[in-house]
Amino acid sequence: MISPDVTFEDTWVKGTVIKIEDNSFVGKVVSAQTDDGDVFFSYEDCFVSISGAKEEQLAKQQLCSGENALIYIKNLPKQHWKIATEAIFECVRLGYPLNDMEITGKAREITRKRTETILGRCKLWIQRLFSAESTS
Repeated sequence: MISPDVTFEDTWVKGTVIKIEDNSFVGKVVSAQTDDGDVFFSYEDCFVSISGAKEEQLAKQQLCSGENALIYIKNLPKQHWKIATEAIFECVRLGYPLNDMEITGKAREITRKRTETILGRCKLWIQRLFSAESTS
């Protein structure tokens, strides 16, 4: 997906990466081509990947408002694309209505569970570390 900052379109545009250069001054520069043959290049953060299978599944889903789920995702800040995609698929799996409240709530729940898991693992690791030190 190519950022509107590069294409000057209203939403993100589907494209295929054709080249990635490692520029010593600006870092990675990505070149991508759209379906109609236009080629765009810019910094790496202006391009985001959504797997083709997930994109097709999202395109088939409609939100309660009538908006297409893929368009909904594309209109979010790109740092939220992954979690919002997971939240939509989880809402569909559970039979929840696809609206902003349900998607946002599910995304927060997924994020919270992941954070709790990570914190739990860190706590366990610290406990093991201190118990190993006390036995030696």
